[in-house]
Amino acid sequence: MKVLIAEDDPVVALGLTERVRSLGHDPIGPVGDGEQAVAEAKASLPDLYLFDVEMPGLDGLAAAVKLSDEGFRRPVVIVTGVDDPSLVERSIASGVSAYLTKPIDTRELDAAIKLAAARHAEFKALEAEVNKADWSESKERFIVYCRYSKRSIPLDEYNALIDDPDWEMRPLL
Repeated sequence: MKVLIAEDDPVVALGLTERVRSLGHDPIGPVGDGEQAVAEAKASLPDLYLFDVEMPGLDGLAAAVKLSDEGFRRPVVIVTGVDDPSLVERSIASGVSAYLTKPIDTRELDAAIKLAAARHAEFKALEAEVNKADWSESKERFIVYCRYSKRSIPLDEYNALIDDPDWEMRPLL
């Protein structure tokens, strides 16, 4: 798994990089601030983000939210040296998958990465089911509309709609 590391303390960043590598993952970075993390994430498309919270400029939580908003949602593991209960609440609101306080134990890091990746996979599977259900419901409504309205579509398109789950609706004129 490719793991993007964003940490402003060079010693901690090096330690995280080596621990991620020792766990069998491919570390990307480290980068030293949130803006660099966003740019690197867009360029390298990692599988998981490992971000420090407090970094210069854009913090790790804001970087994770920005990436998610821009279509680069990935599992996020946050690391912090700050013991602040409000930070946990901010992390939850930001979609963070796992939260670690420094100093970080390798076993805890391994568990956090696995947990974050598993939760993200579950979320993606649920999202796909919802999208499929939404499409099925839309398709059924469209079929009912075509049957009971005075508008019509060509028979071949109607049959395609019934038979093909990937059929795309076109606007009715």
